[in-house]
Amino acid sequence: MELALFFFMLTSAFSGSRPETIVYGKFSAAQTEIKLEDITSSYLLKEEDKILTTTTGVTGDFAIRPKPALPGYYRLGCNILFLKHGDDLKVSIDRSDPKLSTFEGVGSSVNIFLKDTPIPQEGSYLDDGKNLPAAPQDAIDEIINSGKIRNIALNDLKGTTHRFRKLERARIKADVVNSILSVPRYLAKLKMAPDSSRKYLLRFKALSSPLLESHCASLENPDYLQLDVYKILAKYLIARSKEKGLDKASLHKVEDWIKADSLIQKMKGMKNRETIEDFSTELDSIKFSKYRRAAKKIKTELLEKLGEGKVKGLPAPTEKQRHDVPFSSSQ
Repeated sequence: MELALFFFMLTSAFSGSRPETIVYGKFSAAQTEIKLEDITSSYLLKEEDKILTTTTGVTGDFAIRPKPALPGYYRLGCNILFLKHGDDLKVSIDRSDPKLSTFEGVGSSVNIFLKDTPIPQEGSYLDDGKNLPAAPQDAIDEIINSGKIRNIALNDLKGTTHRFRKLERARIKADVVNSILSVPRYLAKLKMAPDSSRKYLLRFKALSSPLLESHCASLENPDYLQLDVYKILAKYLIARSKEKGLDKASLHKVEDWIKADSLIQKMKGMKNRETIEDFSTELDSIKFSKYRRAAKKIKTELLEKLGEGKVKGLPAPTEKQRHDVPFSSSQ
């Protein structure tokens, strides 16, 4: 028996098979179906189905088995998850408040950390204005301290990859920026007197300007587009750079990703081949070759689904292009 087990383990080791990833447990909302969205694949501009669906039992029990190509982000209810090969994650997902969700098992530590990712508005440390202090300096201090607390928690996290830590540090900076940019909207909701609101904003803008300058300068990386809060900020960062007369290659890539993703979503909404073919010129205008090829590949796949056989279009990729995906390879 022991010899048979040894040969089984030896065969598995050399088979190249990856350990299964499973997420199972309970979902608090009364629904018969839940969805697990692959956020990282969406960032990679892949055509395959990015939303895994499973049914739940009468008490909300479920099990779902994603097959992550790379360690990456997923969305389950309001919770952001980070999954990798071999994760065996027992969860209890609270539909309305991600902080009330629980995680146990292999892969639980990073997901316990992620459940404190600030919402709503994908990254406000001021809780949609509920935590907005009466004094501008106090508001700045609240935002800075919240970011520091998240950085401390990230630094204390064990067993994470360099790429995960890099992305989460960027998320914290983006959350700080988004919190600052949200203050005018929060003031409007509080119905402050016009003169008081104007004085608050003038003082807050002066105090937050250095913080915006330092944080925005370190967020010019298209890899961060897999963070929801960064997608919200992307157009602001691009406009800010242009206002300063700067010509940043990294932000050109961000701009191209936004364009490619927009065109892909439009093509997916089309029902006939002729309309999809009309996107050729716009796709050619995407300057960054990786995003252009990804978008054209999806166009070809969509045309194939609407017709019979293969569609002429993309040349065969070179060996370098096969492995050269728009994603940080650092683990």
